[in-house]
Amino acid sequence: MRKSSWTLLILLVGMAGLSSCGLVAGQQAAPQAQTAPTIPPAPEMASPPGEIVLQDGFAGKLSEMWAVLDAAQRPGEEARWYTQDGILAQGGTTRDRDSVESAYLVVNSGADWTDYTLQASIYVDGNDEVGLTFRVNDQGFYRFRMRSAEFDGPFQVGLDRYQDEVYTVLWHAPGGGFPSRTWFTLQVQVQGDTFTVAVDGQTLATVQDPAFSEGGVGFYAWAEGGAYFDNVVVTR
Repeated sequence: MRKSSWTLLILLVGMAGLSSCGLVAGQQAAPQAQTAPTIPPAPEMASPPGEIVLQDGFAGKLSEMWAVLDAAQRPGEEARWYTQDGILAQGGTTRDRDSVESAYLVVNSGADWTDYTLQASIYVDGNDEVGLTFRVNDQGFYRFRMRSAEFDGPFQVGLDRYQDEVYTVLWHAPGGGFPSRTWFTLQVQVQGDTFTVAVDGQTLATVQDPAFSEGGVGFYAWAEGGAYFDNVVVTR
């Protein structure tokens, strides 16, 4: 399905000040009248080389290391994120299960992270676009995103920069969207102004951009439920 463009911007703040600026941190209840389908366990994944600085298998409640970032067209609306059976789930919004909004869950630390590798497993059952964010800071962030292979349109995969209330496409490619109802792995390797993005171990592109030199990481999906994440790890 096609989504309308955002009419309101994402409020991005320094990672140390996320909670003080009204962003919601920690566990949120699963939406009433919505039950996550039975998701098979994510396959075990080897961590990228380097020192592990963040790792979460979502075995319990969503910890306070995570905070919600939203762009809401309706006052008071926010995305729902919750854990179930060791998996992180995007569960729509507080107003509707299906929303035109994009939802972000970012780590409540990492403002000074520079070079690192971010990796996570993703399973989709009813969402049209998912991805990872990196170098999230008070000026903006980068977003590596994929659309469903069933999505009718171009730009199935791409890397964007969000800055000054604007998304700038740094790279995109048609085709190659993600499969439904099977686990796949996204990885972003960040080294200086060079970013290498990969799916299931296969490199898709190497992109250069000097705008942001440091920042944290996060998850991204459309706020319509049906997106599940596991085995997030950051090494440097």
